[in-house]
Amino acid sequence: MSESVNRTMLHGGAVSLSQLLAGFRRRLAKYPQVGLVVRSTRALIHFGPWRAIFRWAIRVMRPPLAVP
Repeated sequence: MSESVNRTMLHGGAVSLSQLLAGFRRRLAKYPQVGLVVRSTRALIHFGPWRAIFRWAIRVMRPPLAVP
């Protein structure tokens, strides 16, 4: 199995990432309310008053790379 295919496989190759995304898109097409909830939640996280907390958490979890 090629390395690029290996990177897209999850849980020992049972389901590929593209299959998971395709299933998610099918569910979104069947239930558009889910997409609205996802977009609304994302907007609340990005633009809500607690934005500073999320930005701090991202900085702590992923510090900048060291410059040589």
